[in-house]
Amino acid sequence: MSMILIISPIIVMVTLCLVGALHLSALNRYLSYTFDVVAFAAELILAVFYTLARIGLLVEAAYLLRDMPDSALQVVDWMYFLPHI
Repeated sequence: MSMILIISPIIVMVTLCLVGALHLSALNRYLSYTFDVVAFAAELILAVFYTLARIGLLVEAAYLLRDMPDSALQVVDWMYFLPHI
């Protein structure tokens, strides 16, 4: 799930760069239109997976907060960890 969160924005950026480069080149209109449709479909699918992965991570975090161990509620003596100045 976290791999989707890492990889999908990179793929979207690369696809947008390719679409921009294709529009700047002197290729025919049919190839440009076909690539636009394929790029839009890929970005839409990645956006759906990205959103589902984000929601899944939020649900997992809330679920893990429900079953916290008792040691998570202990008071920490911070002066033990911080040096005296």
